[in-house]
Amino acid sequence: MADYANAVTYLNLGLVQGDNAWQIGANISQPNFYVAQAGAQRDQWGVDFRFAGYITANPEEAKRIPLIPITYKGYSYWQQAKYLLNSDQSFTPLALINWQEVNLMKAECTLRGVNAGTPMTLINAVRASHGMTSLLTVAPTLDDIFVERDKELFLTGNRIIDERRFNKLHIAGMWEYLPIPQDEINKNPNFTF
Repeated sequence: MADYANAVTYLNLGLVQGDNAWQIGANISQPNFYVAQAGAQRDQWGVDFRFAGYITANPEEAKRIPLIPITYKGYSYWQQAKYLLNSDQSFTPLALINWQEVNLMKAECTLRGVNAGTPMTLINAVRASHGMTSLLTVAPTLDDIFVERDKELFLTGNRIIDERRFNKLHIAGMWEYLPIPQDEINKNPNFTF
C-alpha cells in the first residue's frame, strides 16, 4: 500500500537490535520444512544460484547464507545448510521475524523519506550481527536494500512479498502468485473468478 509513514510507526514498536528472533520451534514429529524436505539428506533440492553468486562476490556472505556444494552426475548445484538436524536430534527453529529484518525495513522507509536515521547505519548493523564487515560506504539505494533483504530472508519463506513489492521476481508467469487454498475461497464471498 506504500503507507511508509504508518509502517514506521509500527516498526518503531517492534524488535530492536539485540532482541531474540520470533521463532517457530521444531522437533522430530514437527520438523522445520527446510530440514525435512530440503535438508542434507534430500539431494534433489537446491537453492537458486544467485545465493552462491552472493558468496562468490563476497565470501563473508557464507556467514548468513550457508550453502553446501553438491555434485550429481557432473552437475553442480547448492543445497541449504541453514537448517540442519543437530547432533542432539533437535531441529533448527525457523525465524518468522528478527530485528535484522526490522532494521532493513526501517532503512527502506528512511530512503523513502519517512524515518529518521541513516540507512547505511541500519544495514551495516545487520551485517555486523553476522560477523561481517560493513558493506556500504556510500548512501544505499532501494536496490541495495532489496539485495540485503534477499540475503537476510534466505529460506524464511518471506521473500516473494518483497519480489512482488519491488517488481523483481526471480520466478515468472503463474509461479509469481501463491495459490489461494480452496477453503479460503469458500469462506470469502468476495472471491470471483
